[in-house]
Amino acid sequence: MNTTAKPAGRWIPGGDIKATQRTLEWLRKEGFTAGVTERWIPRIDRRPDQDALRIVDALRATNTDSISLAAAEKLDALAQGPFTLPGGNRQDLFGFIDILAFQGDRTLAVQCTSRAMMTDHLREYRRKPEVREAILDWISFTRQFIIFGWGRREIPNKTGPGTHNRWDHEQRVITPADLTELGPRPKGT
Repeated sequence: MNTTAKPAGRWIPGGDIKATQRTLEWLRKEGFTAGVTERWIPRIDRRPDQDALRIVDALRATNTDSISLAAAEKLDALAQGPFTLPGGNRQDLFGFIDILAFQGDRTLAVQCTSRAMMTDHLREYRRKPEVREAILDWISFTRQFIIFGWGRREIPNKTGPGTHNRWDHEQRVITPADLTELGPRPKGT
């Protein structure tokens, strides 16, 4: 018996797999050696915990036995932080690489996202000069930078009426022209 709960709404097999895992799987099936370079940076609060410091002061003031004083010292050290808070952010290698892959003399830097976010990533690269320059340096050699955009497509059933969803991706090989700022569009176009 399968006890795995399916998400509410229309459940689609494979919907809980992230774009990075899908891309790694695709690259490896194509014969690339690939690894994730993106990393998770937790949110840290380095301020002392004021409530804990008040408890330490109260312990020191009311108790003089060595066990209470030792506990107060440990609590004082803990109260100084740093504290990991909920949340954080993902950081790409050099500001644009989620996965590095190679096959023979071919080396790829890959950004993994949804199909809908591909243009937003390009727009952000254009806005950040240090990232734009890093991408230009990367592609100035024989290396490629590719954005993989994943999404579901409705495919007609081969055996009867109706459709089914299938995950697939688009690839966009980034060129220097993709990183130039586009001026405002003339009115009427």
